[in-house]
Amino acid sequence: MLRFLYVTDLHGWEAAYEAVLDAAVARGIPYIVNGGDMLPKGSGILKAQKRFIQGFLRAHVARCQATGVRFYGMFGNDDLASRLPYWREVLAEHPCAADLTAGWHEWPEGLRLRGVNHVPDHPFGIKDWSVMDTRAFTPPAQWSAPILSGPEGFEKIPDLHAFLAGRPTLAERLAAAGREAPELSRAILVSHCPPAGLGLAVTGGLTGGRDVGSVALRGWIERWQPLLTLHGHIHESPEMTGVHTATLGRTLCHQPGQRGAPELTLSMVEIAGEAVRIEREVLAVAGSPD
Repeated sequence: MLRFLYVTDLHGWEAAYEAVLDAAVARGIPYIVNGGDMLPKGSGILKAQKRFIQGFLRAHVARCQATGVRFYGMFGNDDLASRLPYWREVLAEHPCAADLTAGWHEWPEGLRLRGVNHVPDHPFGIKDWSVMDTRAFTPPAQWSAPILSGPEGFEKIPDLHAFLAGRPTLAERLAAAGREAPELSRAILVSHCPPAGLGLAVTGGLTGGRDVGSVALRGWIERWQPLLTLHGHIHESPEMTGVHTATLGRTLCHQPGQRGAPELTLSMVEIAGEAVRIEREVLAVAGSPD
């Protein structure tokens, strides 16, 4: 039997990071999987994300290593690609940590784990991880000017359609990930964006009730039938639909959502043979994301 904790969309919430690690240590769980949007957002995001990685996140991963817990993480759509070098420095310093997107990670009991952090384009400005879902994808109406992060600032994207057309689609990225693994029946895919049509990617707010899940990802799951897929991105979806776990064929798909301070949502995942059990929990946690 293998157990791990899954959490997503912490957005720099330091107290939540510590609470997840405390839970892992207290329960004797050797792995934490973080599904993206790890870093703070808002004003001054370039400096804030660099500071968070070099300060808190470095110390947190060091604590994981000291307590014998392995940490698997990846950037999400609000985590600036230009901050990746700082994250990679932390990984190089701590053998206990790994980036989910760096290929398939082999786990005990024949399990393998991989992340895909690109998402179908959204209305928000930062496009570092935005792609077309398929070649037939139409980007949504934009709420702000599209931008791309650089080492010292942001640059405007003059033609969003041309920009997206020049990138591999999510379908193409997923296909490549599938080809990298010799066998996927015991695979765990962590995709920041959930699949479409399962009630795992339904928005609230101005676009309330809209399913923004990935059609490409759903097709990939239906074709390859991995053991488990894990998601995030649409924090409110489980509250909108009442659904956090669904099945596609033999594949279990889970999106815990994230309520945010003072309520931390995390999931304990237990795998025994072909059986997958998920316990979604909400913990009271002091503090809030910066």
